[in-house]
Amino acid sequence: MRDGFYYFITFEATSEVPGEVEKRIRIMESILRFLIVSKVA
Repeated sequence: MRDGFYYFITFEATSEVPGEVEKRIRIMESILRFLIVSKVA
């Protein structure tokens, strides 16, 4: 594939949320790659 869409989303949430987001993204067939990064203050 040569084309794609890129999104950069910043949000604040509890420590459980990134895991839940990752779980939901993994079942979406239209998303080929993703990266979740935690910012530690």
